[in-house]
Amino acid sequence: MSSGAMLLIAVFGLLGFLVGLLTGMVPGLHLNNVVLILLAGQDALCAFAALIVSSALAADMALAMASFIVALAVTHSFITFIPSSFLGAPDEKTSLSVLPAHRMVLEGRGYEAVRLSAIGGLAGLLISLSLIGAVKMVMGEPLNLYSGAIQGSVAFILVAIVAMLVMDERPKGRGSEVVIKGIVVKGGTEPSISIDEAIAEGKGTARISGAVVKSSGEKELWLRGGTGEMRVVLEFGSMPDIGASITIMGKLGRRRSGRAWHWQRAKAMCAFLAAGALGAALLVPENAASLTCTFLPTGLVDSGAVILLPLFAGLFGLPTLITSIKGCARIPPQSTKKVKGMGNGGKLRSSVSGALAGCMTGWLPGVSSAAATVVSRGRKGKGSPESYIVAMSAVNAANVIFNLIALFVIGKARSGAMKAVSDVMYPNIEGWASVFSVPEALLALLAVALAAGALSFAALLIVGRRAAKLMPRIPYRVLALCAIGFIIAMVSVFSGTLGLAILPTATLVGFLPHRLGVKKAHLMGALIVPTILFFVL
Repeated sequence: MSSGAMLLIAVFGLLGFLVGLLTGMVPGLHLNNVVLILLAGQDALCAFAALIVSSALAADMALAMASFIVALAVTHSFITFIPSSFLGAPDEKTSLSVLPAHRMVLEGRGYEAVRLSAIGGLAGLLISLSLIGAVKMVMGEPLNLYSGAIQGSVAFILVAIVAMLVMDERPKGRGSEVVIKGIVVKGGTEPSISIDEAIAEGKGTARISGAVVKSSGEKELWLRGGTGEMRVVLEFGSMPDIGASITIMGKLGRRRSGRAWHWQRAKAMCAFLAAGALGAALLVPENAASLTCTFLPTGLVDSGAVILLPLFAGLFGLPTLITSIKGCARIPPQSTKKVKGMGNGGKLRSSVSGALAGCMTGWLPGVSSAAATVVSRGRKGKGSPESYIVAMSAVNAANVIFNLIALFVIGKARSGAMKAVSDVMYPNIEGWASVFSVPEALLALLAVALAAGALSFAALLIVGRRAAKLMPRIPYRVLALCAIGFIIAMVSVFSGTLGLAILPTATLVGFLPHRLGVKKAHLMGALIVPTILFFVL
């Protein structure tokens, strides 16, 4: 590779990083729309490259533009966490992490959430880079898992992922009750806590007092004290009389009925199918084409980037902003001090699981980072908000790396950014055949991704600290209303009449998880269902 080509790669990679800083701070801006603008200005970028290196070949310019796109994608995946956490207007990649991040912001720990996101993103990037050789051998030569098993089973794999997402739902609220399992005691020196406090705590050992209001069988009774009522399971001893005042000491836990589990999963499936029906209406090629002809002149609409902006702004951005306006007048003061929260071992485990989940999103079409994170955390979805944020950020960073590897190994673009890389480099993309002979272009793009990740790590900490200090000074409702207005303006500019028609419908569907009490990750049915239909029909 010539020194001129290396200079172009460095300059365009830095330019992509700077643009990613700007786009990542814009709430609700989809990366595919940024790439669409880039492709529209491709001639201007080529002219800029010619000014830097007058003797640059066409292949060098193409690689420089690809470097711009890769750096932009990596940086955007890091920086977009700031509006996701402080404003609550995520794209589809951060739809799962917004609730844990919001919870930490309300506790004054917004900068801690940003710091965890930066650590997860950088760790996910480094872990992914260390795995690319092994992944290449498994997916490509010599094992050829993708062409041998995955390619023909994509629809079945996606259905299995959907089943895991739905089964991961756990009942909340009315279908779940706090139970204390213990014995009736008399006297003692430990003070009792109220039933309301015990219900709020939900775990650990407690000592509570109240009046027996009803009983069931020989071992179960209901204790009422103040405004709370709790089910009691007696481990041994005789059943007290109805109306008797007792003190019980035991272990708190939660009990959920089978009916509550089934109802929660049914609600999750409703949200998934509603989003899937909307996505199928917009993204299945025949339907997308008919909508294009109806609202805008033929040829002016990209049925991918143009439709995705209003679709995801409606599903994820506006409902969260509108809902949060009602309950948050001002962001609480944020601490910017380093705290000893999540241990290094927990961060490493979450980063590894996130990187592996990012590998899944890199090879399977239609699987979002939010869905991949839920799947990666196992059947019971255990983990703290901190581990969710680390894992999600690792998924987002790893997704870019494995999207890039998939492009060079199987020749398929699994994201809008990689589709743009494929377009600008065509027909000069050299496939990665032998694990010991990595294409020069791929090495250059991986180096750009690593450099952009390192710069983004530092930038996220700096910008996140400033945001944590600035945001509490501004009324939240003003911020949220400005973000809503900006999203609507962007939809109008990028997607025109078609986007303004999609946005309110997508917003109504986006309210379903809020109303039904299920994860917003189920809204990724908007991508998964069209993908399943593509492979089945």
